[in-house]
Amino acid sequence: MAFKRFQDVDARLGDPKPLTQEEARDAIPFMRHISAGSLQRYTAEVSLMNVKAVQDFDRSSSRLAMWMMILVAGQIILGLAQVVVALSRH
Repeated sequence: MAFKRFQDVDARLGDPKPLTQEEARDAIPFMRHISAGSLQRYTAEVSLMNVKAVQDFDRSSSRLAMWMMILVAGQIILGLAQVVVALSRH
């Protein structure tokens, strides 16, 4: 929902329902005009969004690291198999 006035942002931040990412983005132009309580609520909401984003990134990068280790182990095994085959042919 795009906000038309800073009063709309103030009213939305008074609602206890969590902000969506779109609402957080749309509220940025009105940050100078909202009340101190609304600004604190906005800061808390965006901080929680950032923590969730970091947790999601950590989870996905952990999965990626696990797959990379599996691929490296596979390369090592294939490399050792090549050495064994090469030595057995001599």
